[in-house]
Amino acid sequence: MFDYLNKHASAISLATISTLAIFNVGYFWKIGIHFLGLIDISNLVYSLGVSLTAISIGGAITAIVVRASSAWLQILLAGIGATVSTWGIVYFQPRTLDPQLPQNFAILIGFILPWAAFTGRLIALDHAQKWSNLAWVGLGWWTIIFQAGICQVSIELADRFMYVVNTKAGVIVDARILRSSSAGLLLVVDKRITFIPQGEIRAVSLQNPE
Repeated sequence: MFDYLNKHASAISLATISTLAIFNVGYFWKIGIHFLGLIDISNLVYSLGVSLTAISIGGAITAIVVRASSAWLQILLAGIGATVSTWGIVYFQPRTLDPQLPQNFAILIGFILPWAAFTGRLIALDHAQKWSNLAWVGLGWWTIIFQAGICQVSIELADRFMYVVNTKAGVIVDARILRSSSAGLLLVVDKRITFIPQGEIRAVSLQNPE
């Protein structure tokens, strides 16, 4: 295994960086792509941890498909995924600060199921080494990760925890924290995105700890 990792270290590193970059593009695509410039190293680590959820779900379903080795199962998963994602896409409104959790999760699961069925089929038939197949697998994976970023920010937009942020200019209440980094805090207040530089922050406290 270590020999394999050493041999493909460059490809693995490139795939990891691409995954993190696309996750963050999906995240900020919903709330404002220009905020992407606030990303730092700590946010990349955060993105890796969050995107592991999508990786785990996709990997688990792919393992089930490979073990079952059933064409009917793969067709069923692809059909369910297409149906679920179509429902989510029809009722999805892009570029809104409304969380739209059901729609976003429907699209994510709808993307994961066909991808897992296709990838599992390739592995079962030992066709996964062909470059054309790998390209389709990679394209599908990046689409999933992009949607995973949108889902993550949707979860945070719907978070029940609100914060009080004391700044040099005053006090901000009813704030949800979207991202925190060495640069400052990215907040959503009254359905508006606000960035507070680190030097302006005096204190942050949970507003509704009960």
